Amino acid sequence: MEKKEWTGLFLACASALVGAALLLCPFGSAEMDALIAEKEGWALVRGAEMEKGQTVTVARQQYLQGALMLVSPRHPLPEDYPAPDVRTVHAVAGNFVPAARETALRAEVIYALCRMQLDRSMLGQAAVGRGAVSYAQQEAQRKEAFARYAQVYPLQEAVNKAAAAVPGGMESEHRTGYALDMELQGALALKEENPLYRNEAGAWIGENMWRYGLIQRYAPGAWEEGSCEGIHLRYVGLAHAAAMRTLGVGLEDYLLLLHREGECTLLRDGKPYAYLFCVPEAAFVTFQAPQGAAIEVSGDNAGYVVAAVAAQRRF
Repeated sequence: MEKKEWTGLFLACASALVGAALLLCPFGSAEMDALIAEKEGWALVRGAEMEKGQTVTVARQQYLQGALMLVSPRHPLPEDYPAPDVRTVHAVAGNFVPAARETALRAEVIYALCRMQLDRSMLGQAAVGRGAVSYAQQEAQRKEAFARYAQVYPLQEAVNKAAAAVPGGMESEHRTGYALDMELQGALALKEENPLYRNEAGAWIGENMWRYGLIQRYAPGAWEEGSCEGIHLRYVGLAHAAAMRTLGVGLEDYLLLLHREGECTLLRDGKPYAYLFCVPEAAFVTFQAPQGAAIEVSGDNAGYVVAAVAAQRRF
């Protein structure tokens, strides 16, 4: 074949491949420039173009109670952090959600667990262990952990292990009412690196919890501040959980992205699902939203306040 014919064939094949790629890609060139991440029908893009019909002003004491507060030894909760409004899982859901009798959480977390239990029963394979813990309870648990470790390890190692196992009273996500520890039951695949995936129910939770607004904290291989013994889950709300899953990152990296971008849109099947806004914290912060749209506002304990505005009025 002549060189000219080879060149023509190559250009024709290249043109066909480019055309096929464009047909398969749901974004045009401008949208591709805005695209941050895409996964299984969800996408996160830069900017947030939405209609504006109402102004929402949120005071510091309100946004401190939000679901995105970063809590760790590096980011202890502020001194004016309000005590969370929690109830026991048993008082809200009875025996429907397997949980320790004293386990308490915020209502929205319990409702998320109820929806998850409806879709895939945890009974006999998983149960909710520790939930919300007060400052005094956290400090007492830390002392108990140190006493246990001190019987086995040198003093400094016992201190370090107790701090890792039970963070201080203002350094633990359990102080917020949004965190819970799962306890897997029955035969476990102990060789599985991620402890959440050591039985069938745990693996299902790991793959699907984002649909209910939950994420796993301190997962193997993730960069995250602090640590926690056991399988530690955190409620952040569906919009943020879906965005984090789309990005493939944990809470810390997600907050850094919001700090950098300021405004993002979460798409579901190509249509806006939620608008995400991030502004510096102040005594009062203001956000715009469509009239009647659901809006979730949270401080992040890192100098910013984040709002998730539902594109379809509700999440």
